[in-house]
Parts: sequence; C-alpha cells; structure tokens
Amino acid sequence: MLRFIRYITALAGILLAAGLVIAGLPAQAQTKARKAEKTEKVEDQAYSRRDYRLGITLSEFKAIPYPDQQHWPNAYPVCSDEERIKDSNFWEANPPARFTRAGVVGCHFFYNDRSTGRPWGAGLGLDDLRPITRFLFIKADTDSEPRLFWIVTEGPAAEYDRVMATFTAAYGKPSSQTNDAVQNRMGAVFQNTTIRWDNSVSYIEAHRYADSIQRFQINHCHKPLMKVFNQRIDGVNAEAAKKL
Repeated sequence: MLRFIRYITALAGILLAAGLVIAGLPAQAQTKARKAEKTEKVEDQAYSRRDYRLGITLSEFKAIPYPDQQHWPNAYPVCSDEERIKDSNFWEANPPARFTRAGVVGCHFFYNDRSTGRPWGAGLGLDDLRPITRFLFIKADTDSEPRLFWIVTEGPAAEYDRVMATFTAAYGKPSSQTNDAVQNRMGAVFQNTTIRWDNSVSYIEAHRYADSIQRFQINHCHKPLMKVFNQRIDGVNAEAAKKL
C-alpha cells in the first residue's frame, strides 16, 4: 500500500511539472520530450519587428518605448484612431481608405524637428538601416481592441541581399523562395525575389522590389488576424462592386 501511495505521489508530481510526460519514461526520452515541447513553443511564437510582436494590442504597442531614440530623440507613435490624425503632418499614419472601411487602424512613428517643431516621419532600425515602418491593427470579433496583424517595412533595394543574409542568420533557412519577372516603365525586366519564413501563427515575406525597383518591402503578418482582414476587405470590395 505504501509503495502504491509513493507511485501516485510521484506520478502527480511528474504530470504537474511536465504536463504530457508519462511516468516511467527513461531519462533520455523525457529530455527529448521537454526539448520538443520547448521547440514547439518557440515556433508558435509570432514574429516581431524589434520589440513589436505581431498580435499585441494597440494599447500595448503605444506603451512600448521607442527603441531608436539616438537617431530620433523623443519619437512617438501616432495612430489613425486619434484626434490628432486630422493634422496633415501625420498623414503617413493613415492606412488606405479601403483598409479604414475594413476597420484597420494604422500607426507610424514621428519626431518633432528641434528648430521648427514640425513633425516628421521617424524610421525603425533594421540591421544598420533605418527604414520607414508602418504598423496595421485590426479587431477580430472576439477582441476587445485592435491587435497588430501587419508590419510593413520598406528600404533601399540595393540592400536587399545583405538584409536577407541577416534574416537567415536570425530565422534559419527560408520556408520558400520564388523569382518572378517584373518590368519597369522603360520595359526593362528584373527578377523580383520573394523570400518567406513561416511558423504556425505568422510569416515574414520579403520582396526585393516593392512599388518600384528602388525599394524592397518586408511584410510581417499574423496569420489568423490576416484572415480576418482578408474577410473584411472582401466585404468592402463586395459593397463597392454594387456601385459599378
């Protein structure tokens, strides 16, 4: 009877500490199980851009201290749901009109010029670049406030390969890589490389060329919230189609 009580006590302790580890597994098997559980948790964590992780709420985003004060002292976020967005100096924080109709809130960093006090757009460090970065939020039906679902970063296309080497060092081998032909206004053809990293809740998609061959674009996207966004945009487009 005493042996049975000891067994139950030990089993309860193992289940409490490890959750899924079965009593009696060899030590090596338990170690592998713990490593697998730890790896799964890391893979399931949404990607981030500096301190701004996909899935955080709008209020959490605003509470994070701006990390590049050495380049843009006293920089601050402005979001499209604020009263001051009516100031034309903050136009960069506005998302496209259809995004707004889909319930998207856009945010952008600004700093005030020391001599004039005029607001100017502030970037967010990426490697040793300081590109403009935009943050987009959407509120799912089960959320109490909008959450970060899309981060858009644009920088000089000439730096694309070097930046991608840094991303590979950080995230490992890409999930996929494609090359599509793009043509400029003069008719010249270029290979637009797209590199992508995926985990279960988010992805990073990096295009060599964005809206021109001068700039790259990197998209950090939250998969479940991006699905909400796409559904909302489909609804906006369907309403627009009724007016044709």
